[in-house]
Amino acid sequence: MKKCKLLLFDLDGTLLQSDKTMSSKTLLALKKCKENDILIGVSTSRSEQNSLVYLNELMPDILISLSLIHISEPT
Repeated sequence: MKKCKLLLFDLDGTLLQSDKTMSSKTLLALKKCKENDILIGVSTSRSEQNSLVYLNELMPDILISLSLIHISEPT
């Protein structure tokens, strides 16, 4: 079986709860994915500025937003 290389998520209604926060369970699962060399991406219709608080918490490898596509350099 091939290993998953990338997971891409929306913010609203997917990663964010109804109160616009991310659960600790979600953050832990995403951290484990990164530890297993799975890239994490966010695709949102929000602007980058409007998503900043969540992006700082997630540190996604890929961001597709309202006006931008950004792919982080591997570390």
